[in-house]
Amino acid sequence: MPVRSIGVEEEVPDPLHHGSNVVSKEDELYGHETIAQRYPPRDCYETYELSGLLPPNVSALATNIEMFGHRLEPTVDLEAEDAAEKVRDAMILERLHDELSTAVTDEELQARILEIEQVARLEQLQLKAFFASCCPEMSFVELRERKRYDEEITGNAYWEIVRDQKGWISEINHVEAVTVRLTRLGEKVPVDVQQRVSDTGLRRVKRWRRFRRFVQLLNGSEKVWFKELGDPRVMSSKTGRFYSGTTALVEAEGDGCPPATEILHWKLVTTTQPYGIPRWIGASPATGGERAAEEVNRHFFDDGGIPPGMILCSGGTVGDGSVERVKDVLRARKSKGRRAAQEIPIIEAEPHKGELGATTQTRLEYVKLVDGSQSTSHQTYIAGCAEKVGAQFRVPKILIGDMTDFNRATAESALDTVEQQVFQPPREKFDYVIDQKILTDMGVRFWRFVSNGLKVRNPDGVSMVLERLVKADIITPAEARPIAADALGRPLDPIQEDWVNKPFTELSKPRGTGDAVSDLVGMRAALEQREAGAFGAAVDAARRAEAEPEETDEEPPGVVAPAPPGAAS
Repeated sequence: MPVRSIGVEEEVPDPLHHGSNVVSKEDELYGHETIAQRYPPRDCYETYELSGLLPPNVSALATNIEMFGHRLEPTVDLEAEDAAEKVRDAMILERLHDELSTAVTDEELQARILEIEQVARLEQLQLKAFFASCCPEMSFVELRERKRYDEEITGNAYWEIVRDQKGWISEINHVEAVTVRLTRLGEKVPVDVQQRVSDTGLRRVKRWRRFRRFVQLLNGSEKVWFKELGDPRVMSSKTGRFYSGTTALVEAEGDGCPPATEILHWKLVTTTQPYGIPRWIGASPATGGERAAEEVNRHFFDDGGIPPGMILCSGGTVGDGSVERVKDVLRARKSKGRRAAQEIPIIEAEPHKGELGATTQTRLEYVKLVDGSQSTSHQTYIAGCAEKVGAQFRVPKILIGDMTDFNRATAESALDTVEQQVFQPPREKFDYVIDQKILTDMGVRFWRFVSNGLKVRNPDGVSMVLERLVKADIITPAEARPIAADALGRPLDPIQEDWVNKPFTELSKPRGTGDAVSDLVGMRAALEQREAGAFGAAVDAARRAEAEPEETDEEPPGVVAPAPPGAAS
């Protein structure tokens, strides 16, 4: 954005500018009231419920993307060293937007910092209370989980946004994706919206926007209408018509018709239609094939018409009742099911007599009719289907219950990669929508919404890294303690001592002269020095005595023990 020159007069354009001139594809494709879905959501849910591959993959995404909760982070951390500069930069951006002088005095800066300290605390309390109670029937985490299931299974998810009498967002409800249909975009309407212009400032700006309506179909005919989040117009929840105000709505449709609430539409984006599409739709033949192969395997045990083997006769004549007995066994396999899996037809044979009355040797032979190749081929096909479906979700096998070919190192590497490549990007998209469409609408200036991610804890590895960092004076013990608490998965109370804030090399040095420990160390060193001196003197005396021997009745002098420190000489 070009910086406007302060103090230079220029023509200011109309703040209610026309907006984008891009023509939507919907204007050409859709002319009906509601838009048909290419992949009906009920069919998608039916495929999901009958599949053995989709549920574990969808559950892995829902758990790892949505189920770790969230936190509130300040837009400006006042405890950081550069906090004052960030606040000053925010004030400059706000003044540029308001076309005011960008000069910020120290008094104005301190006043803004004081305002942030007071208002930010109040905003934090209000946001915590809001997310704790905004969903009357479930927690906010469960609301996110249901959204993820709808979004992954059907490609679309919907939240109903309810406002109180003052127009503030007060409630969020889950709307089943199988019941909602979209309408084409309407005409442009002027909108007064909140826009973030800096880390600490919001401004109301006027825009032209196109909104769509949403309709919930119940029992095939009953309709409930909703408007898109941010649409300022008053709309009937029964007919979907817009009115100039609530009074006009009541006059036209009576007191029994409440105004329409708003819908926040989540979707897996595609350019071919306004609806989202499931990420697994490209592998739908594999999901159907896996189900078919499993059904064939199941019916193979119950309705298999081929016995596992048969006893054949050679060199003889089959008895009269043998043919019928074979037919009875094959018919019984259909009725008995898996109970007839090991039944074998028995063939009665008589020796064959030749022309001269000689009999031939009769031989009975068991012939295997089923070699199990069908079951083996099905298992191979099912494994291939699992690979194709898993590739659509990009989830490692360890997260869907397959623990083969994994050890600790490969598992941690896989979880770290999937966290960065698969789980974190959807969280950032979600956080952006919450910040821009929920918090900004609520007038929150000093906080942003951040989803928590997967934490791969390896206490042994963390302890080794912390030890090296502490000994290298990169971090202090006080800074290492929260990291250790996170790795252990339990809180650690802070240590209220001065030494935890000092570098390791300073802690490892001897203490000062007045320190009791230093005194003890000095005393021990002095004692060792005196002992060494006395011992050396005794050795010298002994050597001299040995060099000049003298006959005497006196005992040779012994080694005199040193006197203790402080003893009288």
